[in-house]
Amino acid sequence: MVWHRNPAVAKRRGFRWRRVPWWCFFLAYVLVIAVVAVVLRSNQSVRETDPQKHAKIVIASGLDVTGNVREQLVKLWNDAGRITAASGDPGYPTGYPQAEIEELSPIADQQYADMLAAAQEKRGRYDLLNLDVPWIAEFAENGYLRQVSSHAEQRFNQRILPQPLDAGRIDGSLYAVPFNTDVGLLYYRRDILRDEQLPKTWRDLFKWCAGISARNWRKWGLQACYAGQFADYEGLTVNALEMAWGAGGQLTESDGDLATDRDTTRAIFGLQRLADRRAGGRHPFLLRDAPSQHEQESLDAFEDHQVVFMRNWPYANRELDSRAADRCDNGRIDKTEGDRGSLNFGVAPLPAADGTPASVGHAALGGQSLAMSADSGFSPKVLEALIDFLTSSKRSTANLGNQERLFREGGLAPVDRSLYNDRALTRDCPIIKTLAIALSGARPRPKSRYYTDLSRAIRKHLYLALAGSPLDSDNLLGDVQQSLHGRLGR
Repeated sequence: MVWHRNPAVAKRRGFRWRRVPWWCFFLAYVLVIAVVAVVLRSNQSVRETDPQKHAKIVIASGLDVTGNVREQLVKLWNDAGRITAASGDPGYPTGYPQAEIEELSPIADQQYADMLAAAQEKRGRYDLLNLDVPWIAEFAENGYLRQVSSHAEQRFNQRILPQPLDAGRIDGSLYAVPFNTDVGLLYYRRDILRDEQLPKTWRDLFKWCAGISARNWRKWGLQACYAGQFADYEGLTVNALEMAWGAGGQLTESDGDLATDRDTTRAIFGLQRLADRRAGGRHPFLLRDAPSQHEQESLDAFEDHQVVFMRNWPYANRELDSRAADRCDNGRIDKTEGDRGSLNFGVAPLPAADGTPASVGHAALGGQSLAMSADSGFSPKVLEALIDFLTSSKRSTANLGNQERLFREGGLAPVDRSLYNDRALTRDCPIIKTLAIALSGARPRPKSRYYTDLSRAIRKHLYLALAGSPLDSDNLLGDVQQSLHGRLGR
């Protein structure tokens, strides 16, 4: 039906309807849909191909602890995109969209919640997600990420460390490329023991701590022997996994299934050993306030000479030794900065597992990886080019390579394998040699779409045990089993 077009007739007769063939309406409907589709496709094409008209690539990331080095790398991409091909430097990403980092909460759990909410909305809020390693499986298996193309994967395979890169593989497909990696290290006081006296295994470390005499305990001003991350957050899960691995066991297989009885028995022993010796009478293994310790609190305790050993990430080396940080930044020591401080310390990989011939311990692999959002409006080719740029160590005519800069100025462990053999870098930043050894034995956290539930289950039981409650191994393994199938708390 249509309205009568003649006003005079309409006035005389009132508004009347006139029948028209049904196919006229159908044809009009089809034409409207076609026009809308053409407009949308045109806008999408402009977004992906016209560097002057499209929106920016948005990278969602947590708090930048590097002193804005990540932001500076993105700025390099943007600046390079404005330079013409006449520059003669093939490393410049000419003709690509501009990019920006949207910094999320400094709290990891809130970062996860924000990224997950955006992915579930499917509105293309973020184009790249800078994911913590254990989140990759959940995002990939729920369809929130695009798979990296085979061509790009070949390039990444050639230059990126295998352990961090493999952490981004889910069921054989690559979904995330490491922006930086991270690994737990053992810090120790050199005024108390020499490098060659370091405990070789976790059993040796516990034994060494138990053997400190009362005289030396007073002389060294100790309040405990060991500091780590034992507050109720992801750091506690990491420390729990390392204690389980240190006893020669594991709670889960690498693919996320519950481990064998033999492995879980050893894992429980490792957790129980820590819980049993948390107090240790007059000479406790852990500090009294261990259940409230994050990275910073354990760092403060070590710097204040309260403990002999500390488990922490590589960034702690820069915090404890400003001269080493200055030399790594600039290739020289600024004498106006003073000395390295009153603490004489060394850094080593974590101890090896009990009863194994291995000389390197198993630390939990950390770091963040760049993944393409499934609902991004940009093509995979564009996003992979930005990932390639940010993870590259190729030096331009005026700048350090991006990965080298991230390490020298930001203190984040690089993922480009060539840097671990770079003579200038190993001279200026000796800790990179320790990093290379530690990364060779590093293990990823379990790859499970329900990892957040698994982490909550593990740390709940260990946290209670560190607070003085008995460690209920049956309940722990039961909760681990339930969490691996997404049924925790249901």
